[in-house]
Amino acid sequence: MEELSSFWRAPNGQSGYAGAMPAAGASGDSSGDAAAYLERGNAYSRKGEYDLAIADFSQAIALNPSDAVAFNDRGITHALKGEYELAIADFGQAIALNLSDAAAYYNRGIAYFQEGNDDLAIEDYTRAINRNHDFAFAYGNRGNAYASKGEYALAVADFSRAIALEPGFTFAYRGRSRAYRELGNVAQADADEERAAELNPELGNR
Repeated sequence: MEELSSFWRAPNGQSGYAGAMPAAGASGDSSGDAAAYLERGNAYSRKGEYDLAIADFSQAIALNPSDAVAFNDRGITHALKGEYELAIADFGQAIALNLSDAAAYYNRGIAYFQEGNDDLAIEDYTRAINRNHDFAFAYGNRGNAYASKGEYALAVADFSRAIALEPGFTFAYRGRSRAYRELGNVAQADADEERAAELNPELGNR
């Protein structure tokens, strides 16, 4: 199975801060302290220090329980550890706090897919797309889930939409190539495989 395109983090969770933390409440502003824990948690998560990241996200949530971003980012880290049930629970909480959050639906879709639940994954990718019609990764991953179910025509449609939105989306070209091959369209499958190799020359060595 092709590796899925990556989890989606909120823009304010992208800093690389890893400095000293204030004692809880030391600043007199618990929301500010929560943001600092969130920031450091994302730095730990990107370094692969998942347990430290989860501890910081949990502290951020304790300080600001209504922060959907903290639940989303803790869910991502649980998923990166292979703890999909915990991830799904966190993404669900993020959704409950912000029903318009396309990213949390998308991320939960990945977790469902990794658990082997294609149908729930497709439902969540569709919810993400309904909230962000230009979400190329959601189209790509939904195409991947359709292909997993053997619904190759639907997969081609989604991969094509993803490519239209992101013309350099190697994952979508590779997925569409395999779907076209399953449908017997060898010429188009070969063309997509060639395009994917042009975008990422390392693929030609696999």
